[in-house]
Amino acid sequence: MKLVEGHRLWATADLPAEATVRRIIADLDRRVRDLLVELVPDLELPPSVPDRA
Repeated sequence: MKLVEGHRLWATADLPAEATVRRIIADLDRRVRDLLVELVPDLELPPSVPDRA
């Protein structure tokens, strides 16, 4: 089992699949953007990070 060093040490078998991580990021991005548009309707947001990937 290979270890990846970062904030903590993780066994690579315990890391979520890349597709799962991308879905989580896209979901968070959408929720934050929706909230920002609701709070500041005239705010112009840059392109979404998941859309650029």
